[in-house]
Amino acid sequence: LEDSEGDARLLLTRAVECASNSTELWLALARLQEDTDSARQVLNRARLACPKSFSIWINAARLEEANDSTPKEINAILTRGAAELSAQGVDLSFEDWRKEAEDCELGGDFVCATELIKIGVDLALSTDSEGSKTKIIEYSKAPGNTPKCSRNALTALLHRERDRKEAIKALLDLLKENNGDDPGSS
Repeated sequence: LEDSEGDARLLLTRAVECASNSTELWLALARLQEDTDSARQVLNRARLACPKSFSIWINAARLEEANDSTPKEINAILTRGAAELSAQGVDLSFEDWRKEAEDCELGGDFVCATELIKIGVDLALSTDSEGSKTKIIEYSKAPGNTPKCSRNALTALLHRERDRKEAIKALLDLLKENNGDDPGSS
C-alpha cells in the first residue's frame, strides 16, 4: 500500500506540473501527503497556481482544524483567502460561504463552519446590509439547513447589527423549534 501511495504522489506531482491550474489535482496531491507540513506546502503551491480557487482555501482551513489550530488561526486563513480571492476578482456571495460552511459542518469541521459563516455574514452585510440581513434571517429559518450554521449566521448577524430585534426573534424561533435546545450543541 505504501508503494501505491508513493506512486500516486509521484503521478499527481507530475500531473500538477502539467496541469497546474487544476484545483482537483492539487487537492488530491495534498490529501496524499504523509504529514501536515507537506500537505501545507502543497496547498500553498496550489494557492499560487490557482489564485481564484475558493476550495484550496477551504481545504487549508480544514487541514488546520484537523491539526487543532485555534478558531482565530482558522479565521485568519479564511479572511486572507477572502481578501486574496477578492483581489483576483472572485465575487463570493453569502450563499457560497453558507454552502461551504454547511459542507464543513456535515463533515465534522465545526470551527471551519463557524468561521465561514461569520466571514460570509460580514462580507454580505458590508455590501448590501438590508438585503443581506433579510437573506440571512430567511436562511436561518429555512427547513433542512444545518443547525450550527443557522445559529452561527444569526449570532454573527447579532454581532454586526445595531437593530437586533429581528435577528433576536429569529434566533429565539430557532431555539423554540429545537425545543429550547441549542441547535449547535448536538
